[in-house]
Amino acid sequence: MALIRILLATLLVSAGPRLGAIDNMEQVFYTEDAFKRISEYFTGVEDRGNRSILRSHPEERTGHYVKFNLTKPYAVNRCQLEVLGFGAKETTTYTFHVDEPWSVEQPIYLGLTGPEWRNKTQPPIAYKLVLLDAAGNILASARSFLWGDG
Repeated sequence: MALIRILLATLLVSAGPRLGAIDNMEQVFYTEDAFKRISEYFTGVEDRGNRSILRSHPEERTGHYVKFNLTKPYAVNRCQLEVLGFGAKETTTYTFHVDEPWSVEQPIYLGLTGPEWRNKTQPPIAYKLVLLDAAGNILASARSFLWGDG
């Protein structure tokens, strides 16, 4: 019995770094006005607050966003968001390059923006998020419920 406990503890410790890396992942639709703060009306510059916001079309804000938090810090170089769009038969992969380090206190918004994502009633059906380091190694990943196990 003691041997089983030791093996189980070893498995849990080795699996530990992968558990809970991406937390509170959800998909939400936002209009451009949802991101405007009063300071932007005076400066003309978007105030992101403590949020990290990356968009598939940086000049557009309206769209479907995948929001999440990290439970531990990573040296993320880029994110890949593979998406099955509303009515699509094939997935599309969006790559977001990370310019600044992310912290665990910072909510992260990956925006699917542009003409194909302006319709609130046509959200992504399923998606898979992968965080990569500069060498292309997978740091963490998560997927929506409808993505399945594959």
